Amino acid sequence: MSEYDYTDTSTAAYEEDHLISLELGGSPTDPRNLWPEPYTASLADGRPTGAHIKDGFETKLKSEVCGGTISLVQAQVEIGDHWVHAFYGIAIAAPSATPMPVSATPTPTATTASVAPPPVPVASLSVQITSLPASINHGANATMVALTSPGATCSASVTYASGTVSTAAGLQTHPLADSAGSVSWTWKVGTSTKPGTSTATVTCMLGDGTASDTLDFQVT
Repeated sequence: MSEYDYTDTSTAAYEEDHLISLELGGSPTDPRNLWPEPYTASLADGRPTGAHIKDGFETKLKSEVCGGTISLVQAQVEIGDHWVHAFYGIAIAAPSATPMPVSATPTPTATTASVAPPPVPVASLSVQITSLPASINHGANATMVALTSPGATCSASVTYASGTVSTAAGLQTHPLADSAGSVSWTWKVGTSTKPGTSTATVTCMLGDGTASDTLDFQVT
């Protein structure tokens, strides 16, 4: 607690937290994955960021991983150093921590209850859809991968030939790009989807910067 400069030194005010939770593949004993997490903490605007809030977010991410809507690596990125940003959808103006393999974890920051850095212009922000099948059968699963700046918050949408915008669960997530700038979505193309040319769009935000990319594909 002294290393984190906590003024409240009562052990009852903290839990020994796994930064990357065990249910998301975090190490149970690595000192880099252990830190004293306050039960009571909040952002400057009053939004709570205490231990129980993070516990609930961990469970939500585990359900999404088990449901196939996000990858384990993406869940580890979201629950890492910048979990408060991911939980509340706060853009970060600096690259996120390197996503760790299951056996390794990053060093936690001194405080996860701090206010997000003020947005700064990111003139170089760009997005490129790097992987998307040219043709997808209706009823099949599709995966789209995009490349942007590390730490960017991204969203995806798909408009089918009928003009309908997909509401597939796999497209409803807003993941953070990993340390390589990669971000991905996997969703199911409905069995009743009309064949024809469809359009996928990825939009990413980082600081004050926003960038988008679109790519057409065929539903057969």
